Amino acid sequence: MKIFSKQILVFVSLGFIVFLIILLNQQPLPSKEVGESREKKPENNLEKIQTKSPAQSPVLEVAKKSAEKILPDNFLIKNVPFISQAPKKIWDDLHREACEEATLIIAKNYLDNNRASEINAQAGDKEIKKMVAWQEENWGGHFDLSLKKVKEMAEKIYGIKSEVADIENSDDIKKIVSAGKLVIAPTAGRELKNPYFQNPGPIYHMVVIFGYDKNNFITHDVGTRRGANYQYDQKILLNAIHNLPREIVIKEELLANSKLIFSGKKSVLVF
Repeated sequence: MKIFSKQILVFVSLGFIVFLIILLNQQPLPSKEVGESREKKPENNLEKIQTKSPAQSPVLEVAKKSAEKILPDNFLIKNVPFISQAPKKIWDDLHREACEEATLIIAKNYLDNNRASEINAQAGDKEIKKMVAWQEENWGGHFDLSLKKVKEMAEKIYGIKSEVADIENSDDIKKIVSAGKLVIAPTAGRELKNPYFQNPGPIYHMVVIFGYDKNNFITHDVGTRRGANYQYDQKILLNAIHNLPREIVIKEELLANSKLIFSGKKSVLVF
């Protein structure tokens, strides 16, 4: 009987303990939002970090100043010497087609630090004929040349490096010139409306741009002896700029189809 009573007591005790365990497990946990961890939420320090503004960053500041750089209203590359494409005032067939050679002579003399206002006529004429002879030997004739061929001639004859650059507006030219670079611009010559050209003017023509003011580009126009420091309205010159659509074009083809020049890109040669 005593053994039976002890067994009942053990069972009762075990049952009570199990009850307490179940009861404790059913105690409600502290309320939380959906998805919230029971762990302590780390402190958000991002709000306490003082970020550095772009103006305080040296690299960003330089980039900002560069992007916001305003072109000067006026700019002139000084001491650019002039020569016409007919230095001895003999406008024969060779010299009427020598604008490419004359503009290249101007670029070469400037890069060689020739600071005379005008290039010696005798020396200039000799250089024009030298380039024409080189073309006849290497290209089979004296033709109208694209910027690519003028660039090639500058490198092969004089060892001068240059780059062809496409342009869209007057500011593109101003950026180049204000960086101290000479520009040779190929044009539909008759669109320049230069009153000193022999009528009707050249179909294809090159000028050197080395400055500008508010309204005009300052050029050396080798197509007239009055071409030193000649000023063209920016809109007129920009409208006239067209490279040849092919590397080499014979004069007769342009005479037969003067509108061919307008299919060429707006590009310039930069020295």
